[in-house]
Order: sequence, then structure tokens, then C-alpha cells
Amino acid sequence: MNVDGTQNVLKFAGLINIKRFIHVSTAYTLGTRDVGTETLYPEWQSFRNSYEETKAKAEHLVMSYKDQFDVLVMRPAIIIGDSKTGEAKTTFGLYGIIRTIQILKKKSARKPSDHLYRLVLNENSVSNLVPVDYVAQVLVLGLKHGKTETVYNITNPNPPTNKMTFDAIVKSLKL
Repeated sequence: MNVDGTQNVLKFAGLINIKRFIHVSTAYTLGTRDVGTETLYPEWQSFRNSYEETKAKAEHLVMSYKDQFDVLVMRPAIIIGDSKTGEAKTTFGLYGIIRTIQILKKKSARKPSDHLYRLVLNENSVSNLVPVDYVAQVLVLGLKHGKTETVYNITNPNPPTNKMTFDAIVKSLKL
């Protein structure tokens, strides 16, 4: 879907004579690299999963249309809720973890036991979280001011560690 869907949208964009095409990809097209750059990564590199690989291939496909219209690639990291309200309309990723912890809290309140629940994580690893409103603002700026044939990473320059994120969840859920 990431490649074929993008191909279909690009063909349609050509039919309706658009001037600028902004492709929203993911910051995780870097494969097994540790440091990301604002360039296209090789399609032949090693990837962690097929999602990353197909998103990278879609980026190359988008850039192949540079002679038909202005193209830009925007790569947001892990999108979370609104930076002001915290509101999010999803149960995936971070919110799935939060929801699971809420359920476990309710379960243990109804039926107390000595059962221990463990969440296994690398405390020092980071999750590059970016608020949805920030991503939307950057996309609008890209539409107005983005340089054609350019890749932009929409990432958090100071991402929280997993420990910081988990501590915030524990505090907000009053565990």
C-alpha cells in the first residue's frame, strides 16, 4: 500500500495538474542506521521491517516525479497528541501502552492481588515523539515555503527517554 498507494496518488496528482506534491513519510526510513539525515536513503540498505522499507521506496518514487511538479518529502517521527491538550484520537503505539496500564490499574483496584506486572523496556532508549499540532504546522510551512526536491525530518531534537515517558505515565495515572 505504501508504494502502490503513493503511485496511484502521484498519477492522480498529474491528471489534475497539481503544482506541488508533499509526501508525508516517516522519520524511520533510515533502516538500521543510528543517525538520520535529510536525504533519501538507499533503497538497497538494511531495514528493520517492511513498513520502513516500503516508505523508503515510496520516497524514491515521489522524487522520480520531480520533472512533473514540485515534490517534497516530510518525515515526521512518532506522532502523539496535541501539545497543549494532550488529546489524541488513537489507541496505537504509546496510547496502547497507556490504555493497557489503565486497564491493569482498574483490574487491580477491583480485585487486589500480589500479582506483579512488568513492562520491559530499555530505560535509556528514546522514542522520538512529536505532537500532532507541531507536525501540522510544519506541513503547512512546507506547503508555503518548502524547497522543492527536499527532504525534511519533523523530529524532536530532545526526545524523551523511555524512562522519562514511563515516569510521566505513572505520575499522570497516579500509580
